[in-house]
Amino acid sequence: MKKIFTLPNLGPLLLVVYITKSFIVAPSLFDFGVIALMTVLFIFNLKTEKGKVEDRQEIETSLELMEAKIQKEIEQLKRTQDKDRMDAETKFSTINLSIQRPNKQKSEKNYGWGR
Repeated sequence: MKKIFTLPNLGPLLLVVYITKSFIVAPSLFDFGVIALMTVLFIFNLKTEKGKVEDRQEIETSLELMEAKIQKEIEQLKRTQDKDRMDAETKFSTINLSIQRPNKQKSEKNYGWGR
């Protein structure tokens, strides 16, 4: 019910009320004037809203284009992050391998008398 009684729908609703009132009670000159005025306003609103709908479609298409550009940028950033992460992991893995590799035991050479 709330969606029906919004401000843009108020004009057509009042128009319907005046038309139904003219069927129930004998219409006066004032009623005919109100009905004529509201009909003109309703047609004018339809014409202006047509322009709004076209503007809205243009805005939606531009938003879709911007969204596509943003998605491309996000994908490029993800690829760059993955590449940097892989480079860092290989760098640290080679460092870890060199640390984990046991060093060769230096053979102790004894010079002189025995040990």
